[in-house]
Amino acid sequence: MSEFRIENGILRKYTGTETHVVIPDGVQIIDDDAFSGCQSMQSVSIPDSVTQIRDRAFRSCSELRSVTIPTGVTAIGSEAFCRCSSLQSITLPDSVTRLGDSMFLYCPKLQGTVYENAVYLGNESNPYLFLQKAVNKEITSCQIHEKTKVIFTEAFSDCEKLKDVTIPDGVTHIGNFAFHYCSSLQSISLPDSVTEIGELAFYNCKKLKSFTISDHVTSVGKGLFFFCNGLESVQIGSGITAISDSMFKFCMNLQSITIPDGVTSIGIESMYGCRNLQSIHIGAGVTEIDDGTFTNCIGLQDVYIGDAIKSIGLMFGKTLPNGLRGYIGKWYPRMSDAAIKAYVLNKETLAALDEETQAEIFITKQSKALTKYFMPLMTETLASRLAAEYCKKAASSLSAAECNKIGSFIIAYHTKVSVESLRSLYAALLTQKNRKKALEEIGKDLILSAKLSESDEKPQNLTETEKKLFAFADAHKISVAEMTQRLKAYYGLTPEDIPTVSDTEGKPVAPLAMLCLLTAHETAHDNEVIVQYKSGGIAPEAEEILSLLAPDSLQAALRKLADRHLGISGHSKKMYLAYPICRYADEALMEHLTKQAPKWRSYVSGNDAPPLRTFREANLYSETRAAILLAEKYKELDRYAGIRGMTEDLLRDRILSDVGLSADGKKSYDLGNQTATAVLQPDLSFLVLLENGKTAKSLPKKGADPAAYAAANADFTVMKKNAKTIVKNRRNILFEEFLSGKARAASEWKAAYTENPLLRAVARLLVWKQGENTFILTADGAVTSDGTPYVIEKTKIALAHPMEMTEVDLCAWQKYFVENSLKQPFEQIWEPVVHPESVTEDRYKGCMIPYYRFTGKEKHGIFVADNDFHNEIVIALESLHANIERIDLQWHQINPDDRFEIQSIAVKTHSRMSNHILAYLDRITVYDRVAKDDVSVEKLLPVFTLAQIMEFIRIATENNAVNVTAMLLQYKNENFTDFDPLDEFSLDFE
Repeated sequence: MSEFRIENGILRKYTGTETHVVIPDGVQIIDDDAFSGCQSMQSVSIPDSVTQIRDRAFRSCSELRSVTIPTGVTAIGSEAFCRCSSLQSITLPDSVTRLGDSMFLYCPKLQGTVYENAVYLGNESNPYLFLQKAVNKEITSCQIHEKTKVIFTEAFSDCEKLKDVTIPDGVTHIGNFAFHYCSSLQSISLPDSVTEIGELAFYNCKKLKSFTISDHVTSVGKGLFFFCNGLESVQIGSGITAISDSMFKFCMNLQSITIPDGVTSIGIESMYGCRNLQSIHIGAGVTEIDDGTFTNCIGLQDVYIGDAIKSIGLMFGKTLPNGLRGYIGKWYPRMSDAAIKAYVLNKETLAALDEETQAEIFITKQSKALTKYFMPLMTETLASRLAAEYCKKAASSLSAAECNKIGSFIIAYHTKVSVESLRSLYAALLTQKNRKKALEEIGKDLILSAKLSESDEKPQNLTETEKKLFAFADAHKISVAEMTQRLKAYYGLTPEDIPTVSDTEGKPVAPLAMLCLLTAHETAHDNEVIVQYKSGGIAPEAEEILSLLAPDSLQAALRKLADRHLGISGHSKKMYLAYPICRYADEALMEHLTKQAPKWRSYVSGNDAPPLRTFREANLYSETRAAILLAEKYKELDRYAGIRGMTEDLLRDRILSDVGLSADGKKSYDLGNQTATAVLQPDLSFLVLLENGKTAKSLPKKGADPAAYAAANADFTVMKKNAKTIVKNRRNILFEEFLSGKARAASEWKAAYTENPLLRAVARLLVWKQGENTFILTADGAVTSDGTPYVIEKTKIALAHPMEMTEVDLCAWQKYFVENSLKQPFEQIWEPVVHPESVTEDRYKGCMIPYYRFTGKEKHGIFVADNDFHNEIVIALESLHANIERIDLQWHQINPDDRFEIQSIAVKTHSRMSNHILAYLDRITVYDRVAKDDVSVEKLLPVFTLAQIMEFIRIATENNAVNVTAMLLQYKNENFTDFDPLDEFSLDFE
């Protein structure tokens, strides 16, 4: 009994391992999953006290061979014996009145009386049909036994060759998925006894052309004919009261359908994608149709919608089929605002309507929600007609709501109506008793108030700037209402959210100025804001507004907008403010924003997080150095340059690298008491040369004019900062070119590295290659490794690599840098050379490499993919075949020090990159070997520089590796007698 968990007569769970199981007397119900997955049980004795066997009770009892159901059982649940793969026989008593779906699914050995691969189970008074799916694949026709009452779930599912099925009279229920994917089924007739058809019963029966649902059928499941794209006609009986969800979805050849009056509801997307459906008759019983029901029914020409449907929403999806435009005049009184917006308010549809209907729709459907959609479609002709209609209405007494409608019309569309008509309508409004609120709203707009004045003179309370703004708005037909609508649609803001700006005289300016600026370059498309003026810089209209404003005031306002609204996590409309802010931001503000932007990435989306992604897009239209640097950082400089009709390299060389130095690398500052000159040094630092011949690291403040000093010092600080950033970026570019072997045209190379003083200083720290020749730039021009002057030819120039140099050439260059105390931006001539023939498969076998040695090394050709929440770490090496195995495995964890082993390695492509990766792996694996006092590392030492040898000695000493320490010291003394370890550059692995 301890193996049975029984509660109040319900057997909840069996936990034993017996081959023959005897269920105790007194059990009345065998619960869900009670024996599910019991692999040992071969037979079971069920007591007479049991009345129910619930869902999945014996599911997946793979050794169960026979079952006798006692007389008292009345119901057996769904999947009760599903996947009992050894079940051969089962006895069902007459007392059973209900069997669940999929009861014997995947029971291939179950036997009974076979009819065309179907198994008839039970006796004459209680027959059921079960289909063995594994056999059904090949059947082409099936005569179902006449005693069958129920066709189970998935009975004929996936019978791809089945063409004909005869269902006998007496079948009452066709289960879910019964004929699912019977792609060859051409015809099927249902007897009058059928009352229920399950979900997706005929899914993807693509050759089924016609179907009749008899009057006796009262219920049909979801997706009944989903993807029956060959279905041309269907007859729906009077017994149906509901069209189920997705019932005819993607029945692409269905041409017409009549929904009986007895149907009261139509399911979601019930006729989605019926592209050739031409006519629909919706019965009188339907009172509501869900949005999207007839989406993509683009061929519709004739639709009857009964009067019981009070509101017509987006039943046709986002777009009204062209063939139904003629119904707009009849339907618009019942259309929801959403339907008016989607189906009526577009240029094509509105233009197809007569002017009278256009006016009537506007007057009938005018609402605040629709105003912004009417605005771009309002023509001067329609606006004039509406003004006339409203004047007629105003001849009689109007309610407050009607007065407000007239007031809203004046505010929104005054730019579309002649001044005379506008003043007439305003005069009519003034005669109304209920005009108060409408007049208050109109009075808030000073420019509109000026237009409505009987005098052409502008109100005296407008400043000179606002008068210019009035003239601008009038000339460009701009209204405050239209700009306000755009502000809300684009950014989710109101005018109250916009900071106040001042004109050039320091006086506050009307909100219209900022409203114009914030929407001058952008437009809305599919609920997103996009750039309309697709080039860098400011549109002429915006320039006109900017000329009226104080620059400092504008930058302060933009800073407030940015600090309040940019960088908010999630997909907020406010993030689109990045577009106008970046357009108008000066260098200081863009520098601030580009520093903040990286913080807007998210854990889930990384750099593609909506706030950061949108800012990066907006950044492309900013004309500032900070913007160029950000584009460089996110590898979008090609797009930034393309917008301006430039190449990426040209932008870097000519614009990005200019810090204001003269051709000889100097910049002078007038300090009032003397002139100080900043001079670029060979090591890329700056030295200040004073008039008395002395030098300093900074500009001297003593005795200088305070204002002159402040300006000069600020400029000098920015120049040094920009130079440092440019050098860092250029080093990264040159490092990529060093590993890829990229070459540039000689003319392009000269323009970049001989004309620009900063880049020239960088170029002097590197060795260049032209054909078989290597050279370096000096103050006296280009020279070869032996000091001979070199004339630069017209062929392409690339960075030289040690693996392509002669030993004599390489040693000469190394000596040149040591003797001149020059350090390179990255290790170039000191890059170790690994010969591919020396690389054996087990080169790194047994070396434990910590995880952090692989991460963040993408620019070095090492790529890490972290999948399945740290469970699967894949490490790939460019140009190399490598089998890298994880040694330390923790579930859903990865630590920086977790160990990996390179089981095998081989050179796939011998290249600079493969050499670089091998040199790196040599170095980091030597660490482990040195610490273990493994003297076999001696054979690897020839590829290392003195600086690296000194590092190995330090590690050996710290780990008390006596033998390796002695060997390394001897190797150093024998091979580096002429070098100082401090003279060399360390590898630049950041």
